[in-house]
Amino acid sequence: MATKLKSANTVSATATLNLDTTEALFYVNEALFEAVQEVVGFDTVATAKELCPVLPKSTTERTPGELRDSIDARVRRDKKGVRAYVTTHTGYGGWVELGTTHSAAEPYLWPAFEQNIGRLTAAIQENITNLTGKGK
Repeated sequence: MATKLKSANTVSATATLNLDTTEALFYVNEALFEAVQEVVGFDTVATAKELCPVLPKSTTERTPGELRDSIDARVRRDKKGVRAYVTTHTGYGGWVELGTTHSAAEPYLWPAFEQNIGRLTAAIQENITNLTGKGK
């Protein structure tokens, strides 16, 4: 399988399977969903939590680890395929990631994505092999 990054958040992969079209689509969709769940839903979230800055002490508005503990992912299927979202639930996670005019950026979500996305193609291929016994 070959992978090439088309844009900042799009991965393209190709595979050859000797299955009829309906069966192949089922296996590829299942393999893709499971791989995205593994790579983005689990591994990227774990990496983001490791990279996330943590306040050294509580303030009146925030507690140490609040941002880190709010990092979550959602993987879902829709008409266009599989979509994954890595988010925070604090309301200020984006400001920490990108910075403001008053504070420097402290990226943790995008670097976590970059560290893990390269494994997506291999995870898809492994899932296809596990589902079909074919694929390599």
